[in-house]
Amino acid sequence: MNDFGQKLRELRVDKGISQDDLARKMNLTQGSISQFEKGLRLPTPLNIEKLCGILGVSRESLVGKEEQKSVDVERVRLMRNIQSLPAENLKTLNEVAEAMRGKPEKNRKG
Repeated sequence: MNDFGQKLRELRVDKGISQDDLARKMNLTQGSISQFEKGLRLPTPLNIEKLCGILGVSRESLVGKEEQKSVDVERVRLMRNIQSLPAENLKTLNEVAEAMRGKPEKNRKG
């Protein structure tokens, strides 16, 4: 669980709202809320605003510092772009990401 996901879960539980209830209020699935809380997926900036309204908290208290907001927005953009890439581009993108992280590429089959 990442910091955002943990904070979201804590706020939701403190308000006595189930994942299912929050999902209905957000017009999302319970699985989406679960993925947000586990850090497997990040909500869009619009959904972050909706979450803040439903939970009665400021954006900063949910998302954190200004740098984190920027990182979250960029991650959302990246994930949306990745989802629309053809399979052959995914390998190239992974190689670029690994190079940027300084991780040596492993020999892979396929």
